[in-house]
Amino acid sequence: MKNKYIFILILLLMLHGLLFAQVYDEKKVLMQQANQFLQSKQYGRAELIWKELISKYSDDADVVTGAFNYYISLNKREDAKIIIDLYGSAIPEKERLLLEINYYLIVGEDTQADSKMEILLNKYKSDISLYGIVARLFEMRRYYNTAIKIYKKARVITHDNNQYTYELANSLRMAEIYDEAILEYVKLIRINDSYFYASKNHILEMLKIDSGLITKLRDAVKNDTTAQIQEIYANALMQIKDYSTALEVYKKLDYTRLLYFANEQFRTGNDSLAALGYSALLLEPVDPLTKAQVMVSLAKSYINLLRLDDAAAILKQVADDETLQSNQMKYRCPSNQEAREMLARLALIRGSSREIVISYLEDAKNYSMNGKSRNNVEQSIIYYLIMYGDFTSAKQRLSTLIGSTESGTDTFKQSYYYSYLLALNTEDAAGDSLLTELIIQIPTSPDVNDALYLADISGKVKGEQFLQFMEAWRLSKLYKLSEATAIYLDLFSQNPNEEFLLAAADCYLQLGQIENAKDIYEKDFTDKILGEFAVLQLSALSTDDPSLRRQLIVDFLTKNPTSALAPEFRRMLNEK
Repeated sequence: MKNKYIFILILLLMLHGLLFAQVYDEKKVLMQQANQFLQSKQYGRAELIWKELISKYSDDADVVTGAFNYYISLNKREDAKIIIDLYGSAIPEKERLLLEINYYLIVGEDTQADSKMEILLNKYKSDISLYGIVARLFEMRRYYNTAIKIYKKARVITHDNNQYTYELANSLRMAEIYDEAILEYVKLIRINDSYFYASKNHILEMLKIDSGLITKLRDAVKNDTTAQIQEIYANALMQIKDYSTALEVYKKLDYTRLLYFANEQFRTGNDSLAALGYSALLLEPVDPLTKAQVMVSLAKSYINLLRLDDAAAILKQVADDETLQSNQMKYRCPSNQEAREMLARLALIRGSSREIVISYLEDAKNYSMNGKSRNNVEQSIIYYLIMYGDFTSAKQRLSTLIGSTESGTDTFKQSYYYSYLLALNTEDAAGDSLLTELIIQIPTSPDVNDALYLADISGKVKGEQFLQFMEAWRLSKLYKLSEATAIYLDLFSQNPNEEFLLAAADCYLQLGQIENAKDIYEKDFTDKILGEFAVLQLSALSTDDPSLRRQLIVDFLTKNPTSALAPEFRRMLNEK
């Protein structure tokens, strides 16, 4: 009998547990259904479920919070307010105050939100994580000044001036309190260098807005020798175009950072500073390969600065370096080949003989690191032989190169360009088919643009005049620009094809005779397309007269809004 009662008791307990589980499960299932209907935008069905949940579980914090958030998500603010007013007591005070703050921020009652925030933080002032949660609510609604106040309050409470540095820096930046934001970003890098790149970018963005902030940054970093902090300062100096000071900062940093500075100056056309940077790098003790690469880069800067003698002297040092020519280094150092190729180009610019130019290139092949680079040099020799007018030698060497090269390789594809140049210069009927194959093989190559330009001219100019044009074109590629210009202008006097004028203007530009080029671009062109190009060039050359430049651009765009060149004119108009 006793066992029977025990059994009945156990059964009753099991039934009670089962019924409790069913009640719990019902709430969970209903909440899941409501959320699914919300996601599928069946708002009416979702609302019915939330109303059912509230009627059954009005004392359940999860249900009340869920119903509140549901109405907020649909911007039903009055319904959300009713939920929190009638049933908010079911939610723990801390969470309820957070919901109320969020509500008041959403409806734009920032005074009420501030009041609730003060109550919350005063009551739970030791919960430091709460400060971040509350501040982010204000940030989400762009109340950055209040968020800043909260973060600073957390610092006072914790006596920790590094508390919430990342968050405070961002809020200060968004509130446009840039002078304080910069200090926080610098501090952030000191605390955690993983924030280096993000902090650097934000600092540079602020300096774009206000270059005067460089003073605040300088004061913040002046006693800090940390490489990353100094690099940010150097980057900031570059941002405001104080390159000379930036160089002095980079000189105190490591080799890699100084190399970055020099390369960046070279990339952006600041060749004088690039040369100073590369020169400073040469004072550092590095391996021969790295030093040779820097010397070649320095020579490139000198060439752009027209310091041709200095460039030649540097390149000769590389070419004559016995260490680089040793068996251990010979084929490991790309600067060996590049220096000799650059010496060939310098010899060309300085008017040296064909034999000297070609000899440098022949020597460069002895230092090629692989077959492809050797073939590239051989193609350069073929190209210059064509430019010198030695078509027989060029054809022989090209035939040998093609015969030793597999079809489909870059060398094989590029050979179509040289074959096409030979055909044009020797009036070979195979030119048209070679041009088609060239376009198919290397469609994105700049050489295709050259080929199409020459093909266009060959369709407009025939016989002896075309051969004269080709002679002038070849001379321009050999830097014999005055001779080329004379031929172009003579051809124009015989045949009023305005392509000759534009070719002459291009030579004037390369000679630095800007006014002569402008005189040509200012002419009234009968060919509409060529005339539009002339106006574009004239606009580009008129940077010394901003009002004229703007007038040229506006006039062109007014008359030719759909021109193929209109985007470039608009780009120039928007340039600062």
